[in-house]
Amino acid sequence: MKVIFLLLLIVMGAGCESVGVSNRTAIASLVKSAERHWTKAGFSEARLEVASRLYIVKCARCHQVYDPSDYTQSRWNFWMSRMSKTAHLDADQEQLLSQFAAAIRVAQDEGPGNGRK
Repeated sequence: MKVIFLLLLIVMGAGCESVGVSNRTAIASLVKSAERHWTKAGFSEARLEVASRLYIVKCARCHQVYDPSDYTQSRWNFWMSRMSKTAHLDADQEQLLSQFAAAIRVAQDEGPGNGRK
């Protein structure tokens, strides 16, 4: 797991000028919360790394980090569908980001409270 965080820091620092410090912290937090649920679902750490890189490159470069657990599933799906077109995601990338978001959602649901929109 340390390798994933190290790679995330490298990727975020190299050529991602619009990914500010607050986004870096938020992304690291989301990855950490998703990790245990990702592996429970049978996905490798390498797949989690690909998902988090994709999130950085296709989402966090353009806007603040949004926590999927702050939204209802239907509202999150609405935004994923809309932003997938804007970010030019192919079907595999959209599915991977949706799985990443689902792992974050499960992790947050197990935590204290949530602020769903």
